[in-house]
Amino acid sequence: MPPITEEVPVRFSDPLPPSVDVVVIGGGVAGTASAYFLAERGQKVLLCEKGRVAGEQSSRNWGWIRQQGRDHAELPIMMESNRIWQGLAEKTGESDLAFTQGGCLYLAATPADMRKYERWYDHAKQHQLDTELLTPEQLQQRYPGIAGKWIGAMVTPSDGRGEPFVAIPALARAAQRAGVSIVEECAARTLDVQDGRVAGVFTEKGRVACDRVVLAGGAWSTHFATNAGFDLPQLAVRCTVARTETADELIPHQNGTPNIKTPGFSIRRRTDGGYTLATGSYAEHFLSLKSLKYFTKFLNIMRLTASDIRLRLGAPKGYPGAWGTPRAGAQTRRARSSVCAC
Repeated sequence: MPPITEEVPVRFSDPLPPSVDVVVIGGGVAGTASAYFLAERGQKVLLCEKGRVAGEQSSRNWGWIRQQGRDHAELPIMMESNRIWQGLAEKTGESDLAFTQGGCLYLAATPADMRKYERWYDHAKQHQLDTELLTPEQLQQRYPGIAGKWIGAMVTPSDGRGEPFVAIPALARAAQRAGVSIVEECAARTLDVQDGRVAGVFTEKGRVACDRVVLAGGAWSTHFATNAGFDLPQLAVRCTVARTETADELIPHQNGTPNIKTPGFSIRRRTDGGYTLATGSYAEHFLSLKSLKYFTKFLNIMRLTASDIRLRLGAPKGYPGAWGTPRAGAQTRRARSSVCAC
């Protein structure tokens, strides 16, 4: 299936309702899932997407559904996410929401890698997660197709993968059946705030009354927030993800090929028989006014990831925060790029 871009025909074009309980801004995985589960709880929801559902980061990510390696505060959330994913296809009737449980496997090239995995393993055990540490002998026995002089590994068998470019539109179809109004090519301009409370959202197709809003615009969220008069510190980075055509299974395993991460390289098997590849760490940040504004807020993380991030000038046209991006009320039709803001 080709990437989701502006050239893909509009698939969601419900009439704009005059009023709803909640307006969700952004048709990526976060916005679409929010809309679906809000509707499941009896809320009347409008999902606005300026381009296409899953037209940016949400159809270009790795597709890993992982608990392994998560931040300590994030892990309980990801464990619940894993549980939801496992039953989502059956619950919605959408086979494109299939969860393939092959596990996540992190390979250790150095003692420092292994020490890091050991620290995380201790945290996983606190949550009764099925994470295991493998010796070189156990790694070779369980995954005989893996070559190289690895000193060990960490694996979480309950982890898995999905197919982002089909899963998110499938979830949108399920949300639509649950009563969500979904409108593509409908950029949200700003909020209608009256007496300090949200009263509605102004979109390029008209105003919709509501008293709650979910901002799930991905890399665009900070720019919408500025238009609406509040501050949301956020900087975008661009990571490169590649995909192959159909290929033989590289590492056959009784439970399917796991998602594999090594220092500087990550790979996962897709259901179409190809592979999705990434460096796993390399990222580019295009300097903008936001870079200057939020410099001090991101200074610590920039220090920690200095070897992985490259600073660039001159963001591509349509990139979030590119020099010359319209601000305030000028964004009647904001750029609808297919940028991957990882």
